[in-house]
Amino acid sequence: WSSDVCSSDLHFLGAFRRHRANGSLPASAAQRAAHDIRWPLLFTTATKMLGFGSLSLHAIPAVASFGAFAALGTGLVHLLVLMILPTWLSVAPGPVPKASSALQAHAFADWLQRRKTWLLAASGVLTLCGAAGWLMLHVDNDPLTVRSEEHTSELQSHSDLVCRLLL
Repeated sequence: WSSDVCSSDLHFLGAFRRHRANGSLPASAAQRAAHDIRWPLLFTTATKMLGFGSLSLHAIPAVASFGAFAALGTGLVHLLVLMILPTWLSVAPGPVPKASSALQAHAFADWLQRRKTWLLAASGVLTLCGAAGWLMLHVDNDPLTVRSEEHTSELQSHSDLVCRLLL
């Protein structure tokens, strides 16, 4: 949930600072920022809640519980960002952001744009390396083969394991 809070807050604060830099009063800037991010945040929240909520249908109780609580937490973050944060920012004292911060961000965006080809190539190479590494993963969760070599046990087959677990 911390990533939900962080990303939602950052988007809201960015919009708030942009409106403050354009001369809006805190209450107006908070209202406009909430209006700016309302739909993107709603769609993001809805898809996350749907994904986590689908886990609540899982047969394993721990996974189902995790899914339900994660969906609930995601919804609460949405409410906090759109209800409490605008109210707090409209009354909280704070400096008016300087226009120079917008210029710095614009200069950084220009720097990224000039290096677009190299950045895209590097991200493509890293993505291919990650995909190749993923294909080489091997997960073995068979309880009879996961045991160490030194581990001696009377369990020689899955039937033995089932009988042992049922006792």
